Amino acid sequence: MVADALAYAVERLSPDLVVDLATLTGANAVALGKRTAALYSESDDLAADLIGAGAEAGEQAWRMPLPADYVEYLGSEVADLYSAPDRGAGSVTAALFLREFVGDRRDRWAHIDMSAPSWSESADGVLPKGATGWGVRTLLRWLGTLATEPATALARHGGS
Repeated sequence: MVADALAYAVERLSPDLVVDLATLTGANAVALGKRTAALYSESDDLAADLIGAGAEAGEQAWRMPLPADYVEYLGSEVADLYSAPDRGAGSVTAALFLREFVGDRRDRWAHIDMSAPSWSESADGVLPKGATGWGVRTLLRWLGTLATEPATALARHGGS
C-alpha cells in the first residue's frame, strides 16, 4: 500500500523531499478529464516545480486543495484512519489520508493522483492506447532540475 511505503520511506530513509504517484481513486477524472492528473501538496514551490516539469514534459497536472475540514472524513470507530470515506471528494480525501503517513515531511511532500491519464482506451494526443506511463517524463524532468542545482533546489523546498 502507498501509505505503508510512504511511512517506511520517511522513517527509514529520511528523504529531503517526498513525491508519490498513484492510481488511487480515479475520482479526479470527473473534474479534470483523462489527460490531467491531480496534484496535492502543501508546498507552493514543490507544486509549481512539478507542474512546470509536467508542462515541459507534455504531462498536465492541476493542483488541488487539501482542505483542513475534510480531515474529519478520515475518522473511524474501528481504525486510526478510514481510507475510503463515503462523503465524496474521493481524490482529496485519498490525498489527505496519504498525508498522514509522511510525518514531518508534510511541507515537503506531493501526491499526484494520475489514475485518469495512466490508461487510455485509444491514442489521444500524447497518450498512447493502453498503459501510458504517465508521470515518468514529469519525474525525470523534475529530477533533472534537482540534479543541476541540488543545493539550491533542496533549500528552496526546505530540504538540506
